[in-house]
Amino acid sequence: MKKLSLAIALTVGIAVNAGAESRIVDYPFISYANTNILDIAKVELTDTASIVNFDVSFRPKNWIQLGTDVVLKADGKKYALRSAKDITPGEKLWMPESGRTSFTLIFDPLPLTTEKFDFSEGDTDNDWQLGDILLTRDVSAPRQLPAGLPDGILKDFTDGPLPMPSLTVGESTVKVHYLGDRPELASKLSFIIDETISGEKSADMKFDDLGNAIVSFTQYGPASVHIIDRDYYIPYANFHIQPGETVDCYIDGTISGFKAMQRRGKSGIPKEMFVMHNGSLGNYDRMLSQSTNTYTDWLDSGEKKLYRLDRESYMKELKSGYLASLDSIQNANIPEMEKEIQKIYLRNLILQAVARHKEMMRYQYLSTTGRWNEDFSYDSIPATLTDDDFREVTTWFDVSDPYLLLTGSDNGLSMTDWNAYGVKGDLSKSLCRLSDLREKANNAILTKEEVDGMKSLSNPFFAQVADSLYAEMNRKIAALDVSVKPEQTPDVAIDEIFDAIVAPHKGKVVVVDLWNTWCGPCRRAIKQNEPLKEGELADDDIVWIYIADESSDHFQYLEMIPKIRGIHYKLNREQITKIRERFKVDGIPYYILIDREGKAQGRPDLRDHTKYVKEIKGLL
Repeated sequence: MKKLSLAIALTVGIAVNAGAESRIVDYPFISYANTNILDIAKVELTDTASIVNFDVSFRPKNWIQLGTDVVLKADGKKYALRSAKDITPGEKLWMPESGRTSFTLIFDPLPLTTEKFDFSEGDTDNDWQLGDILLTRDVSAPRQLPAGLPDGILKDFTDGPLPMPSLTVGESTVKVHYLGDRPELASKLSFIIDETISGEKSADMKFDDLGNAIVSFTQYGPASVHIIDRDYYIPYANFHIQPGETVDCYIDGTISGFKAMQRRGKSGIPKEMFVMHNGSLGNYDRMLSQSTNTYTDWLDSGEKKLYRLDRESYMKELKSGYLASLDSIQNANIPEMEKEIQKIYLRNLILQAVARHKEMMRYQYLSTTGRWNEDFSYDSIPATLTDDDFREVTTWFDVSDPYLLLTGSDNGLSMTDWNAYGVKGDLSKSLCRLSDLREKANNAILTKEEVDGMKSLSNPFFAQVADSLYAEMNRKIAALDVSVKPEQTPDVAIDEIFDAIVAPHKGKVVVVDLWNTWCGPCRRAIKQNEPLKEGELADDDIVWIYIADESSDHFQYLEMIPKIRGIHYKLNREQITKIRERFKVDGIPYYILIDREGKAQGRPDLRDHTKYVKEIKGLL
């Protein structure tokens, strides 16, 4: 949801001279965008006005809001907004059940000979921008590669064996080169490393004036790199890298425009986002970029309604579906490398469907029925798998296969210790133990004894990773400013935690904010709400309580909370689960309001910023 503070009234509609000369362009090509919510359906230029029709796609029953400083820009000039139809700038536009709507904006007239223009909502970071809207380019024409791309970087795919996952530790470097005419958009990009071994982490990426940035990081085993605009989840690059490599990656700024146009049905994200790099896994990425096949729809989509089956029927359907998919892959007219990776993806999903069958079936049920707000219990799922079922799935394929690590951090090998069910070696056990140590390191409770215990594993790589995690944890501890710490969690029963946290503040209005460091909407909401504590909501009778949980990185958490004025708690998994169940938390940020009498009420509607202020004031 989007909101700007200033509001003006605009008269909807404009009379256009019936005899005016005009020029109409349907679905013009959009070169740059910082949002995937808006698309331009039609532009009509006349000698009296410029009329722009927008298509909108957003979450059903949520709202968007158009700012009041909207202009068009062309050839160094600005063209003011005159009026609007089906939307009022400065006011909320609620999305229908379909999540699709449209509106029209009418501006001062652009010259009829205009070749391109920009749409700008304002000058702040969150304002929508669509740049280089081309009125002379055929959207069906072949994609133009960006200037500055080195010759030979886009090679043809060569079939061959899958690359072996490298279980080593190395210092990796990615040199990022932004190609495009809007370098200001590069400042909003995030650099994400998704490691099979140690999960997802981010790294700082600062571009110079020429659009270049260098990112170096310690890499533990195979990893993929994602460069994205995190505000709108617009991907700019996605590729794989081996530990210790130095890779040049080229990103095309116009990919953001493709994201804005993606709902037209023929303007998807270009495949080059996977392959515009010179790393050793470039051929592998080229294979992935051209793969459009999937052989797991029956399991992903819930088509067979596995959530309704008892244990025996569930395992029977799982095996028959696996064998049928395996046969389809083997007989498919696709490269051998693609066949092998499709088998790996299939087997990984089967392992997940056993190791986390309750979670997967719950998601299947909710996504199939659309009942996301239903109070759904795992007890509603008939299938409860036994140790024998876990042992059985290990006979279907080689569960010790290291190629299973190519599926990334969300792999079935690390979801349970398959070695405990008869699988040879200790790869799965090693991954599970390392996953536990990683979580402890993130929460600054990893001990030297636990690290040394990894030396008993057959592959010394895992002990290396543990040593590195321990050293990194201690470096972060030494660098921490601990002037602000979370409060000690009350020593009470789990179902009494929330009441114990808010009890000392009875007689005051208490605002509880459930959040986590990794939650982008949470961070944006906190940034937006923080100034209110010295403005509209500056009142000693308001208590601000922030509750995060152990999924928040310990060090990032301690760095962030000194900048958030209030009382902070960090709960464990069981404690936060009780609070979520009690207030039927549907996601974060989530707000709980407690009045002066101590009555607590979950208020997800306070994600609406204007309502946030009004409702809190109303309790004073």
